[in-house]
Amino acid sequence: SSSSGSSGGGLGASSGGRGGAPRGGGGLISEDLGRATSLRLLEEFQTLVRQNPALLDVAKETTFIPNAEGRLCRADELFDPHVTELVGLLGDESFPARDFSTPSILNTLRNLGLQSTLTLDGVLASAVSVAGLLNEALAHPTTG
Repeated sequence: SSSSGSSGGGLGASSGGRGGAPRGGGGLISEDLGRATSLRLLEEFQTLVRQNPALLDVAKETTFIPNAEGRLCRADELFDPHVTELVGLLGDESFPARDFSTPSILNTLRNLGLQSTLTLDGVLASAVSVAGLLNEALAHPTTG
């Protein structure tokens, strides 16, 4: 049915359930404030969930975690950057932004669905990433 409500969607440039918004979108608050708020939420997440268990489901469905390119994602749309095999297969867009990759925040993201194995969808994402790299290389060949 519809999204889980509009009251929790003000952190980033988009409260939509699909894919998030590009960096610098016209959200309710600035990107920097949204990022800082998201980081603080993740740092305090275990305490907040103990106080309000429904927050876990809301956070799982909300696009508030920036990937390395700045696009807002759900945790289950991203991969664990500590799994070296995944880092070698997938592009930067498949991982949380660097400031969202600290050990404590990654633990919280794992509880929210951060992926640590490659599913069929992950294989397809890897193929798209490799195709993009190949197209880039063909468009800008290096001669030497």
